[in-house]
Amino acid sequence: MEICKNLDKQKNKTEIELCAKHFRVAGHHTFAKQAYLRLGDIKALMGLHVELNKWEEAFMLSKQNPGLESMIHLPYADWLSANDRFDEA
Repeated sequence: MEICKNLDKQKNKTEIELCAKHFRVAGHHTFAKQAYLRLGDIKALMGLHVELNKWEEAFMLSKQNPGLESMIHLPYADWLSANDRFDEA
């Protein structure tokens, strides 16, 4: 993460995106989140929260960015039903 944090976001956008992708694949939510925030890629950040079942963060982000709400509802309902929480789904 230190290497990614030290990259200039203007000159090294591609490299920071690559870092975020590797962190995401490895399941390192915090590091991937930091990389997406540095890039200002809110849609990718929402995708990260949904993919890694970070629902509280996903819903907080959707309150700040109402256009992203549609990215949450179906995956969250699927997650609820997969975790025997049918009433909430």
